[in-house]
Amino acid sequence: MKDVKVWYWLGEPNFGDMLNANICKDLFNINAIPVAPKECQASFIGSVLDDFLYPHVLKNAEYKKLYAQQPVNIWGSGFICDKNHFIKRPFGLPECFYRRINVHAVRGKFSRDRLEQITKTDLSGVVLGDPGLLAGMLLKHMPRKKYKIGIIPHHIELQDDLWERFKDIPGVTFINVSDSVENTLYKIAECETIASSAMHGLIAADSMYIPNIRLVASNKLIGGDYKFNDYYSAYGLDKHKKINVIDNDIPHDLYKYIKEHYVINPENIKQIQKNLYKSFPYKKD
Repeated sequence: MKDVKVWYWLGEPNFGDMLNANICKDLFNINAIPVAPKECQASFIGSVLDDFLYPHVLKNAEYKKLYAQQPVNIWGSGFICDKNHFIKRPFGLPECFYRRINVHAVRGKFSRDRLEQITKTDLSGVVLGDPGLLAGMLLKHMPRKKYKIGIIPHHIELQDDLWERFKDIPGVTFINVSDSVENTLYKIAECETIASSAMHGLIAADSMYIPNIRLVASNKLIGGDYKFNDYYSAYGLDKHKKINVIDNDIPHDLYKYIKEHYVINPENIKQIQKNLYKSFPYKKD
């Protein structure tokens, strides 16, 4: 099994970030070794492109040396928010990376367009899609459906009292994204629909063609709608449906609401899955 040094977030256990290791190992026979952005060979799942930004023009000798390293292979990564909301440079200076990059796939149009501006490169032919869409391929079997709705809070919102509002809805189960990747995927697969404030809860549901909808449960997520809009742009969608849990705008029949408002065509998902699989930058041994 080939070792590849990959930059992904390793803070509190979180399903979306942990998918990096599982997808690399199970689908591509790659051992993803987590390292810092300065040392990595690749960047895959996650809103991690901001971490390659340098706050000034590249004059420092250390950063010139970093820029001279082999390029980072980007496969499905994205930015966490618009460049004007997560500033890593003085105003007026153009954005630049302290690492060179090879782009094989990028999460969505927002991230692609920003990368084009930074790298001064035409990326119009690059694959669009989040590699989390391959998550369903990790399941060894598809379990039977047990629940009508799976509720997935973002890991930083797990302790919020707002989730009490869902407990009396018939057929609901709660899914903890801090659990293992395998357990989380099987629990999602047991649900007929998913409602999630965690983006990769939605993406994993899409990977198994399970109707889903986004929940807005706090203002704690950096970037707000940005990464969600970026993800959905890969389907050609300008906006996405969401439910405001903060204001208690939960439909009376949540199950029916999710089914009626889910607009992503499974054939579009399958095409993106094929494109992502083909564009992976490391061949199987």
